[in-house]
Amino acid sequence: MKWKKFLIAGIIAIIVAAICIPSSIFANTTGGDVTILEIKPGKCGEGTEVTFSVSRGSGWVNPIAYFILNTATYVGPFPITFSNGTWQGTVSLGVLPPGHHILFLFINEGLWGGPGPILASVEVAPFFDIEECDEEKPEPEPESVRTHPLTCWQVFINDEGNFEFIFFWEYADNNWVKIYDMDGNLVYEIDFSYGKPRFEVDLPDGMYTVRTFHDGFENPIQEFVIGKS
Repeated sequence: MKWKKFLIAGIIAIIVAAICIPSSIFANTTGGDVTILEIKPGKCGEGTEVTFSVSRGSGWVNPIAYFILNTATYVGPFPITFSNGTWQGTVSLGVLPPGHHILFLFINEGLWGGPGPILASVEVAPFFDIEECDEEKPEPEPESVRTHPLTCWQVFINDEGNFEFIFFWEYADNNWVKIYDMDGNLVYEIDFSYGKPRFEVDLPDGMYTVRTFHDGFENPIQEFVIGKS
């Protein structure tokens, strides 16, 4: 029975020794070239995507890629499949928190299904930014720009014998028209509504002064004389 105990102890010693031996002893490799081609930082809850290329190094068997962020977050592994000695792929790092990030890419050789020695590595510099997601804001309404003041386009005597006025470029409100007789007495006034720039005024025969206003009544926009007989 003693030989069985020695046999079991020997097997355990071999396993422990194999586990403790650095994996580099099992790998005779030289590094390949690793290049980050493009980074698309995620915005507003989108994942960050990285496109990179790898050329096979000497002795590489089952290389796998890991990304490490400056937040000490590991992303991976991503299996690498070479075609004619190179591999190019795009991987998603998922949704990253807003702020600055440095990205490190390591190519490792798997040993017994786990990470092995570093075959190649590349650091992304400078920082790249992840923006915070702002709530969608409605597009501001375009501001209208007035190019003309309230303008009386035409005054004529209609079939009923009344003065008929037609205005252009009325305001949203305060479209004042005041009519005075030759003695300066106010005989008619109206603040016509937007969209109703045509109206008629029944006045006796004679001459009248018409003044139009918008902001106050000190300075008229227009002033002209009308008359009928």
